[in-house]
Amino acid sequence: MKTPDHDMPACKSFVPGRISVIIPTYNYAQFLPQCLDSIIRQNMPDIEIIVVDDGSTDNTPEVLTPYRDRIKYIPKEHEGVNSARNTGIKNCTGEFIHFLDADDLVGDNYFISQLKFLKNNPDVSNLYPSSIRRIFLEYIQKESRCASLLS
Repeated sequence: MKTPDHDMPACKSFVPGRISVIIPTYNYAQFLPQCLDSIIRQNMPDIEIIVVDDGSTDNTPEVLTPYRDRIKYIPKEHEGVNSARNTGIKNCTGEFIHFLDADDLVGDNYFISQLKFLKNNPDVSNLYPSSIRRIFLEYIQKESRCASLLS
């Protein structure tokens, strides 16, 4: 019996528990250090950071030089953000995928919180930024925890 595609991990060969953070960038060199630092500060041992440079004409390659031992850098021709994300997916090894824009930051323990939530809610398969606050609020209320922290 063939397993439906939606039940398969996004990557053909993946590492259980690893999160692949895919960051498409196009001329966002000035934001990348803060973005990458916010990911590197996470209290999580297995985060794969993939930066897909979608044909930037700024100094993105130079800005990424100090991070090369912590990231997978993939330069490509400019084809748009969706193409860059797809390139990241094709090159990731994580069981979980998180898309992050080059000008975004993540708070401390962000990925640990997401993984814990997914583990405790096996019926949830995807978290999207617009729904995370609502889902967490419902979860906290259901678990009789202090919901006022999120209001």
